[in-house]
Amino acid sequence: MLGDCTEEVKVELDKLNLASSSINQLENQLEECRRQFQLALSEGSKQLSATYRKLKSSIEKSRPYSEVFYRRQQLILDIQRNSEQYGVAQAEFEAAQSVLDNYSSAAKFQHTDLSQLDDVNRAIDKVFHCCHIIRMWFLGNLYLCIILLFILYGYMFEFLLSRNRSLSWLSLCSIFTLTTFCSRPVG
Repeated sequence: MLGDCTEEVKVELDKLNLASSSINQLENQLEECRRQFQLALSEGSKQLSATYRKLKSSIEKSRPYSEVFYRRQQLILDIQRNSEQYGVAQAEFEAAQSVLDNYSSAAKFQHTDLSQLDDVNRAIDKVFHCCHIIRMWFLGNLYLCIILLFILYGYMFEFLLSRNRSLSWLSLCSIFTLTTFCSRPVG
């Protein structure tokens, strides 16, 4: 019985010896891999430092441009949000336009003929067109919006002066309401 145990112990010891030699080989391979990794890391670090020294001035010069690029991305997101708000405002504008159309068709123009009514309708259409342009540009540029409003007012006064006629009170109120609606800030 003791002989059987010693045989089993010898077999197990042989297995341990083989395993320990495998472990030693693997430890040597691990050390070699670590050494190669450290060499590659130090070499890469040196190359990165050299590249940074070469590009340092370029990086410093380009930093404002990259900051502007990120700001541009933020503004694009703001424009997308404003575009959604613009959709809501456009629906309001279309509702106001239909109300104005109803008022225009119901308005009575005294001492006028059909050609004068056509002139007034063209002027109101021009107001709608200008308001649409104003609303579109207002999202991107407030100054352009103000300039277009001045153009709109100038067009209406030019129309009144060139025709030497006056529009009905209802039409003037409608035009004033539309221009104030168009000049409201979005949001």
